Amino acid sequence: MVDWWNGLSTLQQLFACFAIPATLVLVIQIILFIIGLSDGDGDADVSHDVADGDGAGADAADHVGDLTHSHDVAEVRLFTLRSIVAFFAVGGWTGVVLAGLELPLPAVIVFALMAGWAALYFVTWSIRMALRLQYSGNIDVSNAIGKVGEVYMTIPAANRGYGKINVMVQERFCEFEATTSADRDLKTGESVFVTGITEDNVLTVIPNDEVSTH
Repeated sequence: MVDWWNGLSTLQQLFACFAIPATLVLVIQIILFIIGLSDGDGDADVSHDVADGDGAGADAADHVGDLTHSHDVAEVRLFTLRSIVAFFAVGGWTGVVLAGLELPLPAVIVFALMAGWAALYFVTWSIRMALRLQYSGNIDVSNAIGKVGEVYMTIPAANRGYGKINVMVQERFCEFEATTSADRDLKTGESVFVTGITEDNVLTVIPNDEVSTH
């Protein structure tokens, strides 16, 4: 490894400094995705009384049909953690390879940026397509009530905004918008319990470690 690093030019090492960490994060994301698929329903059978304790779960279910892709697909941002990681990983390794071919510096930078941008856009496009397939497969959001999920994008405290969670619904690993009444932000990676759904088809969640207290 040391010999390989020492054999790189300064420009290649610079690109590698972006590519290597991004690739490691990408691998971790893939591993977490696989774990999520295998463990998705492991703790999901918490009593549904939690979801219905204040009537929110039952009332919300009355408002829920199948999601239409126009709401959540439109919310898929171009710059997300996944797409940015893909940008640096693909763009970085492209720069390493092209710099090794002794191409002019401007050409190396331009092609690396183009490759990174293509990867970024592809990841965003893939997520949008996956969501469309998810919705066209008649995913009923009400089936998420009582499930345990994981925060993907931070959920602001006290219903001040929306974040996103990943949760297994109808044997599919799905991503939904979510809000919380908790008095603190729910951070990425935190386990949450779905208590209901708003009229806008946004999941309401609480920290999973607070389930026994409700």
